Amino acid sequence: MSQALLIFTAIPLSAIGGIWALQLRGLPFSISAGIGFIALFGVAVLNGIVLIGYFNQLKNEGMTDIKERILTGTRVRLRPVIMTAAVASLGFLPMALSTSGGAEVQRPLATVVIGGLITATFLTLVILPILYLWLEKWKSRNSTPPLPTKGATLILLCLSVSLSVQAQPKPVDLEDAIAIALSKHPDIRAADLRVTKEKSLQNLSYNPGATEISYRSDGLFDTEFGQQVNQIGIVQNLPSPGITKAQNKLQNELAKQSVYAKQISENELKWQVRQLYYDIQYKKELEKLYTSLASTYSDYYRKAVQRVQAGATNAMESLSLQSKWQEQELLLRQTRTEINHLNQQFQLLLNSSEQVTPNDSLTIAAYAANPESISNPYLLQAKQTMLVEIAKVEVIKSDMKPGFNVGYAAQRYYEGGWLNAFQAGVSIPLFNGQTKRRVEAQKIQIDIGDFQYQSRVIALKQELLQIENSLSLYKEGIEFYKEQLQTINPEVLRISQLNYQEGEISYLELLNSLQLLATNNKNYWEQIIAFNKAVANYQYLTNQ
Repeated sequence: MSQALLIFTAIPLSAIGGIWALQLRGLPFSISAGIGFIALFGVAVLNGIVLIGYFNQLKNEGMTDIKERILTGTRVRLRPVIMTAAVASLGFLPMALSTSGGAEVQRPLATVVIGGLITATFLTLVILPILYLWLEKWKSRNSTPPLPTKGATLILLCLSVSLSVQAQPKPVDLEDAIAIALSKHPDIRAADLRVTKEKSLQNLSYNPGATEISYRSDGLFDTEFGQQVNQIGIVQNLPSPGITKAQNKLQNELAKQSVYAKQISENELKWQVRQLYYDIQYKKELEKLYTSLASTYSDYYRKAVQRVQAGATNAMESLSLQSKWQEQELLLRQTRTEINHLNQQFQLLLNSSEQVTPNDSLTIAAYAANPESISNPYLLQAKQTMLVEIAKVEVIKSDMKPGFNVGYAAQRYYEGGWLNAFQAGVSIPLFNGQTKRRVEAQKIQIDIGDFQYQSRVIALKQELLQIENSLSLYKEGIEFYKEQLQTINPEVLRISQLNYQEGEISYLELLNSLQLLATNNKNYWEQIIAFNKAVANYQYLTNQ
């Protein structure tokens, strides 16, 4: 009944367009216009049936998310809805434009249908999904799921076990995960190829300059001279060997720079693996916590139901415990969904062909604190950039070095035989003003790189000090909550169980006690994940 009423909302939505269309064309409301409204309402309701029917189909197929159901259904049914409206509108278009005999009866009917379908189609695709969303949320709020029976619980447990056995990812430790990522990730392979490319250009041998070969003929068309001269020449340019030496030195520095770039790529990849690895472990610990809490609240809910049936308390107690139990079930389902998504990201990051997942237990990460031997790849690359700029100075200066050339020429006179010639020359760059200014500018660039390097050193030390401070704070938090879990939590749980069974505490005090247990557990794992991520940041900055 509710969905039928929902579909009938298309009637006022379509009537809006029909009334506007009559107003725009200056046509009165007549019997033919009324018949047009009847036809219009039929087509508009049909569009609503097409849309709501597909929403229900998606729901029966297992699509539980309401928003996803609406987006998918609207996208799939967009074409049928528009085609239904377009066929009717185009069919009535000749009647709306008719000027022949009887047109005064046809025009209002067609105008109402065309105008109404325009607004009905648009509003049906926008307003109807919104009303459907409100209706489904209202239904979900007013329906409370019953407590599963033992048989149903057993069936669900068997199904979950069978599904987990079918698709169980392979657990790996952190070091193995990093090794897999370094061996298979495309960024590392690309960095390896860049290193190979730069090294292939090292230690190039001396390369002579261009060889010039020329032919010249004089007197071909000079009849008064009466003599022809044919000349063949070859000239070999020999640039200064210092140019090759300077370029090889620059290439050596560029090859080292590519090695540091590869180290940066490796360091960033290791940091990403560690961060994602710890995130998944943290979610798994939350999964264990929510599973335990859901079971605890479920047991107390059963006891509360028995107390209510016995008249020992009111229904508010059982409803409160049922709400907390269902809340833990929701958190558990959400956490498992997050774990599945994070595992997919983890597999993509490792570029692994098989399903892998981190080990279940989240432990405190170990690291080597040695800030005196900082080997941050960004600092090394910045220092190497300075060496590259220094090598460029020599390359620029090599433009001022003289070059040489040697050549041989042979001339043949038509009546006088052959005449041989040899030449040798030197090319001296006499005007070096621009080159000298480029050298000075390059030296300034070296000073800029030096100051940038010093700035990075200061920033790195500041970040390390901040991380060390965070590590000490998180470590103190871990010790505190560990003590809470070992001493406070067991006593709170024991006392609350005994007193609730004896009726000495109310359900509100019980809820507060259970909330304290959950908070201590969650805070403990939050301190560990924060500590481990700080360790990952420290290892990233110190290239560990």
